[in-house]
Amino acid sequence: MGNAHEQRYEYLCIVDFEASISKTQSGCSQEMIEFPLVLISTTNTSLEVIDEFHTFIQPRRNLPGKNRQEIPQRVLDESPIFPEAWEMLLLFLERHKATESNTLAITCGDWDFRTMLPTEQTFYGISGLPLFERWCNIKHAFKAFTGKKADSMVRMLNVIGQELIGTHHSGIDDARNIASIVRWLYQQRHAFRVTSDGSIDEQALQHQQVLQLEKAEWKRATEEARIAKLSVGATPPQEMFQSDLYFSAWDDEGIPTHLADGTPLSKSAISKRKKLWRVQKSLHEKYLAWQDSKVEV
Repeated sequence: MGNAHEQRYEYLCIVDFEASISKTQSGCSQEMIEFPLVLISTTNTSLEVIDEFHTFIQPRRNLPGKNRQEIPQRVLDESPIFPEAWEMLLLFLERHKATESNTLAITCGDWDFRTMLPTEQTFYGISGLPLFERWCNIKHAFKAFTGKKADSMVRMLNVIGQELIGTHHSGIDDARNIASIVRWLYQQRHAFRVTSDGSIDEQALQHQQVLQLEKAEWKRATEEARIAKLSVGATPPQEMFQSDLYFSAWDDEGIPTHLADGTPLSKSAISKRKKLWRVQKSLHEKYLAWQDSKVEV
């Protein structure tokens, strides 16, 4: 457990991006639509918020996209595009003289800096910022310090007995809530350190590979079960009773009318076979449709 006076950073900046999501042929496309940053100083025990940077961002790829906080499209249309917002951020950091040497970036998860920010920088051809290339994932810090599950911001707030500020999935409100968690850890004399960087997370990669294998196995088993179910309909209903030695005569549809010894079947017995015949007819039609679809492919 660290000592609050051992903090090596002068500033802690909390970031929590929000993105719009659009479905594409290859899956889902995310685009940043909100860039909030809460800057707090470690030079005082209250961990005072000294400034905030906040702007919505006009999407250029996902038009329109879904956003969890339901930001009006009009607001997004009037907002700066990402390169303009990035320049605004650089001026903000320069004004406070916040750099990678005296500032630690903090996020709630690794998605913000490992996925979302690089996506925007790559799309617009913008160079990375050293400050955002290494960061503290508050989930890791919280779990390591408290030993409690820290899979979400709301859960961490519940653990420390603090209510949610504002609206969940509003980027700036979430950043302020994360700042509350940071402040609580600081007051418990936790020393913040880098937990993540932009490199590939081998453990997460292995986990994803396991999930992909499990998903592939599930798909295979599901497909086998589907084929087995369809294959039950391979026999035409007219033939389903023909090989049964229990019967000796059938009508034009293949429904048995007489037992092997020539005794006519009762009406109820014939009715039962007709029900089975209709079920097989439905299964056979599905089987034929499946076979036709295979031929078309």
